[in-house]
Amino acid sequence: KPEYSVNETSTIRIQMCYGPDNIVDRPWRKYNNIISDNKQCSFDLVANLSPEGEYTYLVTENAPSSVYFIEVIEVCADGTYCSFGNSTYFNVNQIEDTPSWLMGVTGALAALGPLSLLGFFLVEHKLKKN
Repeated sequence: KPEYSVNETSTIRIQMCYGPDNIVDRPWRKYNNIISDNKQCSFDLVANLSPEGEYTYLVTENAPSSVYFIEVIEVCADGTYCSFGNSTYFNVNQIEDTPSWLMGVTGALAALGPLSLLGFFLVEHKLKKN
């Protein structure tokens, strides 16, 4: 467990960042040395926390399956970034728990819209001929 002394007036910001394998050929996740411009860390987990203590965070359902690491940034009282640190890499694997019958019903209802439009078009076209 690393030891580090922080300023009493500082706060911390915790972000979840994509691992290096998940930013290759993806300019929208490009790493930047300027923390505020770093697109690799697109998930702000929490901000303005006290720098003392331990924090637990549960990954939300909308986080895509990928390799991530956690970045903790110390924000000084004047709003500048004082220091930061990274965790080790970890995997997030989403579990698909949607029942197959629900997928079938969704597909059938999605097909109903275009079929209704086609039917309306054909009926309208037939009425115009008469």
